[in-house]
Amino acid sequence: MKKALSAATAIICAVLVLCLLPSQALAIDPPECIPWVWPDDLPAPPMVGRDKRTLAALALLSGIELPLRDPWVHVEKSAFRLTLYDGDVALKSYPVSFGFSPYGDKVREGDGKTPEGEFYICQKAVIRRNEFLGTRWMRLSYPNDEDARRGLASRLVSRFQHDQIVNAISRRVTPVQNTRLGGGIGIHGGAFDFQGTMVRTWTLGCIGMYNSDVEELYRYVRAGSLVRVDP
Repeated sequence: MKKALSAATAIICAVLVLCLLPSQALAIDPPECIPWVWPDDLPAPPMVGRDKRTLAALALLSGIELPLRDPWVHVEKSAFRLTLYDGDVALKSYPVSFGFSPYGDKVREGDGKTPEGEFYICQKAVIRRNEFLGTRWMRLSYPNDEDARRGLASRLVSRFQHDQIVNAISRRVTPVQNTRLGGGIGIHGGAFDFQGTMVRTWTLGCIGMYNSDVEELYRYVRAGSLVRVDP
């Protein structure tokens, strides 16, 4: 009986010590699958607040008629922000997420980076609710001709693949997606929160949005709309 009590006392004391220790002292890293941990050497950017006004209401306030005449999208990676424009008029901004390696231009397949540069929407699709893609998908024309030139110089693509990409971009269709430059980059839903804040680096290189936001954006852009992604 005394031995049992001693063992129980030791366990309770150990638990108390662990609870009182600061989390840094435990030296336990979170699992790699948890994407909300922001690297200590990177400044955490401020999150874009969600504008609850509908895009139709904002267009009316700006004197813009619907449907939009010249819709295009500006993505600012440093601000984790996507803004829909009609010509020169900024209509609405949305918070967005990026690849698990958020800074820097995409170089090759699997690097977890969101590509930078000018693209166009080359495919739109309404999808059934998907845990990863959400409810809407808008494919971007990655790799573009600049990516193709870089890929050829670094021997990531062959001359034939380079020419395929450049030819597709000139015709404003979907470029080849299965080279070592990577592919399958788009804007989609599926974004989620952790402790009240959007998780910012969880995609494989795409631009992630809340489902309600991507559904609204989807209604106002079209195949061929410009998407400019800045650092």
